Amino acid sequence: MKKHLTALALSIVCASAMVSCESDSDNSSIKSTKTKTYATEQKTSDTAASTVSSSETTTVTTTTEVETTTEEATEPPSISDYVAIYENRLSLGAEYSAYIDDYGNLYMWGYNVKGGIAGVYEHYLTKPKHVKIIDNVTVISLGGGHSAAITNDGSLYTWGNNFYGGLGNGDATDKGNPNPVKIMDNVVSVSLGGGHSAAITNDGSLYTWGTNNCGELGNGEETGLFGEGVNKPIKIMDNVKSVSLGYDGSSAAITKDGCLYTWGVCLGNGTDENSSVPVKIMDNVTEVSLGGKFGAAITSDGSLYTWGSNNSGQLGNGTTGITEYSLIPVKIIDNVVSVSLGYSHSAAITSDGSLYTWGSNDSGQLGNGTKEDSPVPIKIMDDVVSVSLGYSHSAAITSDGSLYTWGDNHGGELGNGTKEESLAPTRINIPK
Repeated sequence: MKKHLTALALSIVCASAMVSCESDSDNSSIKSTKTKTYATEQKTSDTAASTVSSSETTTVTTTTEVETTTEEATEPPSISDYVAIYENRLSLGAEYSAYIDDYGNLYMWGYNVKGGIAGVYEHYLTKPKHVKIIDNVTVISLGGGHSAAITNDGSLYTWGNNFYGGLGNGDATDKGNPNPVKIMDNVVSVSLGGGHSAAITNDGSLYTWGTNNCGELGNGEETGLFGEGVNKPIKIMDNVKSVSLGYDGSSAAITKDGCLYTWGVCLGNGTDENSSVPVKIMDNVTEVSLGGKFGAAITSDGSLYTWGSNNSGQLGNGTTGITEYSLIPVKIIDNVVSVSLGYSHSAAITSDGSLYTWGSNDSGQLGNGTKEDSPVPIKIMDDVVSVSLGYSHSAAITSDGSLYTWGDNHGGELGNGTKEESLAPTRINIPK
């Protein structure tokens, strides 16, 4: 609130025998103004004088303070604002799912491969269950059977399948562990692939660990199909702001200047050769997602590009087939604010909240009511602010916080209380 002063001058003349007061409407204009404005400041300063005459004159001057109230305009949240709010709160793995509520509570459900669902020993959960073994969760990521979460103090915990050291806890034994183990501090982002993992610390350092069959760790080494993985985080890059890992040995990172680097398989650099070190392929990139040997990136102008395998039309460029792959990024659609890739299907949210899907649809994972693949994006929902794809299932959050799932469900990964697939988005109840 801002205050402005209005001067009010009053001259009074008193006579000895009697008092006679006259008010001259032309000379008297006393204004007391309280002005309320919306997003614009307005200053009010009015002065009026009232004069009463007599034979003897005494002048008294009074000042009155008048308030002017200023309020700032509040723009309604945009879809991009909502996307930022719900970022990292929804993640789908190979055949299981996870969601973080507004209070940092973690819920998980689906096929529990070697302890991928924290603190749970049942093989299947067909409804979301509050994972009470860890709380204050801010980021969740699921992989091929291992899981990772960041808590509000920056601690990174991992649990589940430890295939070739994917948990990063120093143990290379291929066994499951349903109990979260802290492995790093000061972590701000994490992503899991089929068997490898990556995390970014608050100074922009990127660490990787786990399987390294195709050079997906980016440390200059490639172990081959049955080679030994890395069971502890190793630093490979600086100045990184975002990372994404794919199912089949692919990795990507965006640096703080918007450069996109890829390594492992499916590079998008014009060749079909693997790389054991990061290779720059694009500029002005804001988001990246990797699937099963294909990738997608959003540039700063909202353009969506895809590259890699296209056997089910997952590139969204109107073609399909094993020979229709692309070795370089190709623009697909405009006005995109978020993207997620499954094993062979894709999804994107546009700036108006529309959700589009395309690619493989053998389990109804496109959510369009059919099982037919689509080589072009199909709109299936409105008002969507978050999307995540698993191996063959999908999930989205709308702006009112509602969670929807669809697609494959043989492990209970849809969380609808059954093991039956769904060809269209179905709202899921999260227990309070």
